Amino acid sequence: MELAVTEGADELVVVSDSLLLVNQMLGRYRVKHENLIPLHQKARILARRFSRFSIRHVLRAGNKDADRLANLAVDRANGKLVERRSADVR
Repeated sequence: MELAVTEGADELVVVSDSLLLVNQMLGRYRVKHENLIPLHQKARILARRFSRFSIRHVLRAGNKDADRLANLAVDRANGKLVERRSADVR
């Protein structure tokens, strides 16, 4: 979400294989774990920066693109050089 804001995105669609995460972001479930509360609050604030924000659940088996993108993000956060290609962003 931070990258989307930095890149100037106006709209964001999040697809997650975590039903818990989706329901927490939609306000259906509360975040109970003390360490996750600040991250959840930050995500909710970031979501409001988009003129259009949506989040939906998909089964893990149907989420290969998102899994690949998440792995790219983890690699980037761990300091690995990741080349940006148009195929990496859909």
